[in-house]
Amino acid sequence: MKSLSSTCLFLWLLFASASAVAQPSGPDARQITDPKTLVSASNPLARPIPIDDLYFTRSVSSASWSPDGKEIVFTTDISGRSNLWKVNAEGGWPIQLAQSDERQYGETWSPDGKWIVFQQDTAGNELWDIFAIPSDGGEVINLTNTPEIREESPRWSPDGTTIALNYKPKKATVYNIALMDWGTRKVTPLTHESTANHLWQSVAWSPDGKTLYANRLEVSFTDADIYAIDITSGNARNLTAHQGQVLNTASSLSKDGKTLLITSNEKGGYQNVALLDIAEKSRTWVTQTKWEASSGDFSPNGKRFSYAINADGRADVYLGDAATAKSEQIPVPGGVNGFAASPNSFSTSGDRILLSHESSVEPGDFWVYDLASGKSKQLRHRRSLVTSHWGEKRSAL
Repeated sequence: MKSLSSTCLFLWLLFASASAVAQPSGPDARQITDPKTLVSASNPLARPIPIDDLYFTRSVSSASWSPDGKEIVFTTDISGRSNLWKVNAEGGWPIQLAQSDERQYGETWSPDGKWIVFQQDTAGNELWDIFAIPSDGGEVINLTNTPEIREESPRWSPDGTTIALNYKPKKATVYNIALMDWGTRKVTPLTHESTANHLWQSVAWSPDGKTLYANRLEVSFTDADIYAIDITSGNARNLTAHQGQVLNTASSLSKDGKTLLITSNEKGGYQNVALLDIAEKSRTWVTQTKWEASSGDFSPNGKRFSYAINADGRADVYLGDAATAKSEQIPVPGGVNGFAASPNSFSTSGDRILLSHESSVEPGDFWVYDLASGKSKQLRHRRSLVTSHWGEKRSAL
């Protein structure tokens, strides 16, 4: 799942009508359940839940693949604070990378694999600074040190010389995009929003690092366009100009820099997934459904892409073929599923996808889908399965 950190925009990905698997057509196709057929599960061993158990399960979030695909850095509150930890991509017990009483979030690896940058606030005030730590551990460095400015969602340029940031002074009403020079740590505004009700959100760098693709959203998240911003001049080109209220948001750029994976409700007023040809500004629709949806990521070679669909509160994830737009469901247990890593949930080699999964009987955790085997498995950084006081087994950190 992709978000604007403190103002999280959770857009569930749509289900493709061109999919190779059976698809629900939308809310209109639902059958009303006969209430007489509903039976609640019972457990004779059930007992009142002890207070300690309510605090037992820990959370995981905001992961990132290492460039070599061997490790995953993520945020967890296993120690009581939301800090950075690393785990082997094959699974196992994690190691703590950074320790702080403050929240750490939005971590992402540098292209050369030597650094991990992330955002951290103070006492929960959401006035994030951008920090860096050596990927093998070491001193944490505050790169921005601006207590009156929010800097969020760091995004490395392909050559590792520049980091795009979502940027908002404390007294400002909306976010702009700024660029931080990795060598000098100088932060320079890139966009200069003139209205009080639109915000900017970075999406992807072009392969040559000369263009930054971004979403410009109305603060109600009911109207948005996708822009290509020239890094040198700051000129922004609207790729999805429209009339009225239409939501167009991009989430990923193909390897050749020619296509954006987007979510749009321009077709029929329902959020669907499409491939946007940047030069022609034309769409190839991937899905046609009335369920909520938004796009995921292109694979590193650009041949595959991901998306998910929230059908009646159950979110499933899918893998599409860029050449045919046909799709298949990723095999992961039912529940609320999404894409877990930034800037891409595909590993660098494109052979695996990092997913998030949770359900009514399972706390949130990471799963890894292997494209070659077609199988998903839980990233078992959790210590063991334990039996709770009310007789159920559950994963526990």
